[in-house]
Amino acid sequence: FNPDVKDFDHENSALLWEIEPKREDWERIYYFSKFALQLNNLTPELKKKIAPTDCRFRPDQRALENGDLTVANSEKHRLEEKQRDSRKKRTEEGIEWVPNYFEKYHDEYTDLDEYRYC
Repeated sequence: FNPDVKDFDHENSALLWEIEPKREDWERIYYFSKFALQLNNLTPELKKKIAPTDCRFRPDQRALENGDLTVANSEKHRLEEKQRDSRKKRTEEGIEWVPNYFEKYHDEYTDLDEYRYC
């Protein structure tokens, strides 16, 4: 592993990239770089274009990204219980689950049933 990348095509090499110094809370943030931590940030414009069910809106996901495992675990448990209750209620009432933001289709190339965002 090299901590930097240099351009050796010229007589005088030029530094192209250098690894960021480790943060003090490096372990808490899963050893992610500043860049990696920003990948899930949502701009107001992007928020308008993605499904409200996108995982980047989930509070457990946000808590994990912030390194708060207690909140993340609590939110994950709450969400799973809510999903179990919904499924149980649908089953008891004989209601078939239909996704709101995806449609099922048969892919003729793979011969598999798939879902696509609609």
